[in-house]
Amino acid sequence: MRNVLKVLKRTVALKRHIYFEWPTNCHGWRLPELAAFRTSCIERGLAVYRVNINGCMYGLLSRKKARLHLRKSWTILTTDPTFESACGRHCDGMHSHTRIVGEDTQHSGFYTDAMG
Repeated sequence: MRNVLKVLKRTVALKRHIYFEWPTNCHGWRLPELAAFRTSCIERGLAVYRVNINGCMYGLLSRKKARLHLRKSWTILTTDPTFESACGRHCDGMHSHTRIVGEDTQHSGFYTDAMG
């Protein structure tokens, strides 16, 4: 995490947008170093957004259960104010989900083509 924060800080110093992603429920979001980085950005007048994305809205499907979606949630920390409107998608409830277990666990760790 120390090296990631170095890159994020350097990127912000160069006035470039950052995009940092982890699964929404990852315990890493609670790391004091990450919270301190976000706070320091805000204190310098740089807005930092938390954008949530549900993989099911990008076609993330189970490999075990045909036509059932996986509701994998990612959170992206970004300084880009347009990213949420362009990419933030929450499940619309128009499809069925299955639990992420077994081989779907590994499968859900990758982005779909639609997210690229």
